[in-house]
Amino acid sequence: MIFLVLPLLFSAGKNKVKRVIFTSSASHVYGLVDKTRYPICEECELNPVNEYGWNKVRAEKAFEESNLQTIILRLSLVLGPYNNDPIILENMMPLLRDKRVILPGDGTNKNQCMHVNDVNTALIKAAETSNNSIGENEVFNISGEEVFTINDFIEISKNVCNSKSKIVHLPVPLAKGMVQIAWFLNKTKVHPSYFKLMTQDQYFDVSKAKKILGWKPIHQVEESLEDTIEFLKNEY
Repeated sequence: MIFLVLPLLFSAGKNKVKRVIFTSSASHVYGLVDKTRYPICEECELNPVNEYGWNKVRAEKAFEESNLQTIILRLSLVLGPYNNDPIILENMMPLLRDKRVILPGDGTNKNQCMHVNDVNTALIKAAETSNNSIGENEVFNISGEEVFTINDFIEISKNVCNSKSKIVHLPVPLAKGMVQIAWFLNKTKVHPSYFKLMTQDQYFDVSKAKKILGWKPIHQVEESLEDTIEFLKNEY
């Protein structure tokens, strides 16, 4: 990713671009977070668990150290049409096929997601906000406001799909071993390093984006899942 950023920075400088907006990943750059730090705010230390997360951090730093005004949007899990994220696919497709869904742990860890349309409005707000309201380099968490457990998320997904799938909870060590084996056998596209993120809380403070950008998410989890699942039905 960093190799893609450098040519972009060069081109932006050459063409006298005044502001760059970079979409980062909240879950991956914050990584493993102490339970006392929730909801996660922009000042939280960065602790990625995999190379994807570190590449996002390096890209953020490259933008911040450039001569361009940079706005970094750290996005939570994005739902909606045209999302082929492996984590979404491997949870939603079994529901659509009435196959069992395996969850690590008891499923009480908390999470957040957002509709892709709310991402679009955040990008527009970031582009249109005046220089008087925003600093030279700013970072914003962008996420939906609903905080839900993984159990809640899967239950809502089941209802939207009208699925008869059985939900199976496995002890975390056993689930971790199964993910490692599945990756080795090329039976999953979700890298084992994601497992650490999937079993911890991931929810974010978006008050800064509300205050400075004047942005607010408007889509609810159920609506976002409905649009995601409708796309998957048509696509697959």
